[in-house]
Amino acid sequence: MGTSLPYSTLQPILPMVAARFGGGADGERLAQFAVTAPAVGMLIGGLIAGWVLAAVGMRRLILFAILAQGVLGVAGGFLDNPWAFLASRLAVGTAAVLFGTACVTLLAELYEGDARAKAVGVLQGMAPFTAIPCIIAAGLLAERFGWRAPFSFFVIFALPVFLVALFAIPPSTVAAPEAAQSTQRGGGLWRLWPYFLLVFGFSQLSTMGIAQFPFLLKEDGVAGSGPQSLIIAGSSLTMGLGALLSGPLQARIGERRTLLSGVIVAGVGILIAGLSHEAAIGAAGGILSYAGCGLLLTLNFTLVLNRAAAEVRGMAVGFILVAIFVSQFLNPLLIAPLRTAIGLHGAYVVVGLLAIAGPVLAMGVQGYRRRLITAPPAAGRLRI
Repeated sequence: MGTSLPYSTLQPILPMVAARFGGGADGERLAQFAVTAPAVGMLIGGLIAGWVLAAVGMRRLILFAILAQGVLGVAGGFLDNPWAFLASRLAVGTAAVLFGTACVTLLAELYEGDARAKAVGVLQGMAPFTAIPCIIAAGLLAERFGWRAPFSFFVIFALPVFLVALFAIPPSTVAAPEAAQSTQRGGGLWRLWPYFLLVFGFSQLSTMGIAQFPFLLKEDGVAGSGPQSLIIAGSSLTMGLGALLSGPLQARIGERRTLLSGVIVAGVGILIAGLSHEAAIGAAGGILSYAGCGLLLTLNFTLVLNRAAAEVRGMAVGFILVAIFVSQFLNPLLIAPLRTAIGLHGAYVVVGLLAIAGPVLAMGVQGYRRRLITAPPAAGRLRI
């Protein structure tokens, strides 16, 4: 459920959707818009999630978002008008983000410190483990029963999740007036802008895998969709493992060291993939970068939630998701000049070096400051 379902149900059936809506260039274009429409809806949902959460309360928002995602999602399998189909895709993206925002905010209220990091890590880390079987099942169902069949997944997931939420989440009232007023003002959010900027940067590293890695594999000789899908699936699982390990690692070595480790691992993996023109080594580098990005995926949320006031956490989670989606959207535009000038492998090398340079510079500055603090005072000349 959540933000992965709108994509995992559609990816295997894009050619079928294109054929259903006329085929040719127009059908393919509509199918591509059907993939990107949820992202637009998610951006809208991220912007309004904090206000909606403050207005209706946690439990009501979760229950409404589950039902909305189920109904709007399954509707896509029955709509033959292309504009109505695209509208349902946009709306299901908005419902998915409202649900995801409420879930992360609920975890932030239930847990603190290391326990919060572990809980958010489990939530983020489980996404690849559920998305990949969903993609496989959607393809098999579509082959047997037609392109409409995978849309039934929205109801299959929504019903049990709704029942669990109905009995597991205690009734909640509308947000307190002072909390709602603070949220409407965006109180305290402006102090979090450096962390939203970090989220944007971390998402640039992970989007190198999402948007650029398949083309890098193609340049390295992995042209078939079958081998590429296996490598990308393995990379996604590695990211999930990284997200799951991020919480325990933060508890053991601290938030800052986990952040530095994640950026360095991601940067080294991207650098290896860029320097190598061998398929196996490039794939290994890409998979390594996904592991580092998994550590950062959990940190995207804990960095902000650990510093956000309780009354603005819902809006903070929404803005985290906005930073992620905007970063993903801008990645091709930011990489295009590098790719034109020095090629995709060269662009990977530049991004990898920049990623590694950040933590190395931060550790060097910290070490210099520590030496200044611990160094004995210089002996002065005595004057008589």
